[in-house]
Amino acid sequence: MENNTELETTNQDTNKNEFWAENDTVLDTANTSENNEIITENQSAVNVKKKDSFFTTRKLAIMGIMSALAFVLTWVRFPLPFMFPAFLEFQISELPALFVGFLLGPIHGGIVVIIKSLLDLATMRGTGTMFIGNLSNLIVDLAFVLSASVIYHIMIKRFKLKNKSLKATNAITAIVSLSAGVLVGTGIAILANWLIVIPLFVRVMFEGSWMPLLGMTSVLYPNITVETFYRYYLSAAVLPFNILRLSISAVIAFFTYKVLKPYTLSKKKKTEKTE
Repeated sequence: MENNTELETTNQDTNKNEFWAENDTVLDTANTSENNEIITENQSAVNVKKKDSFFTTRKLAIMGIMSALAFVLTWVRFPLPFMFPAFLEFQISELPALFVGFLLGPIHGGIVVIIKSLLDLATMRGTGTMFIGNLSNLIVDLAFVLSASVIYHIMIKRFKLKNKSLKATNAITAIVSLSAGVLVGTGIAILANWLIVIPLFVRVMFEGSWMPLLGMTSVLYPNITVETFYRYYLSAAVLPFNILRLSISAVIAFFTYKVLKPYTLSKKKKTEKTE
């Protein structure tokens, strides 16, 4: 009897030990799973933070290079006196900012426009027009770059959500966004010249007299008067001039963006793209 009692007690103790061992294993497994989930969540948060970082070394380097290039392009400007008034100078210095807007985002592109304009101001080349021409270029360039790059990124995100191939839609996205940018930039140019640039030009440069400005434009528009100035100037000069200038920038951007983009990607993105 005593042996049987001892055997039962031993079995009970063994069962209890097995039970607690199983519970400990379950608890360890649960704790391990929870810890792994927490680690995974933390790693995901870190990755998202890195991915969404607004300014990185790579982005700042690209913006710096493109700002310098845009500033250099401000020196390449010339009038088209046989088509437009001589004070309208043709230039494509907004092109690097447009590239940055497509690659990094609208705000980054806008910052490049502002840096380029500040560098241009630092050279004091705008003293001939009391910096009114610089103001006009800044307004139009910002309108062009911001509108084109905003539409570009909106369309790219929608295509990604719909799981459509970017290669098949990238050309359409670029054409639509660049065309919209040309139209918006030209529209803003017309409004800026009508409401800001020309009134400032007359008041600051010519002390309120329209005669010097009429003399500069009468070569192309012999019948122009104070009353008809805006009708001639906005429709025959500002409108076609900005459509031509911005369209040339858009065409160059369309063909160069595909070529230059791979050189600005990080090694990780290049690998993902290859895969």
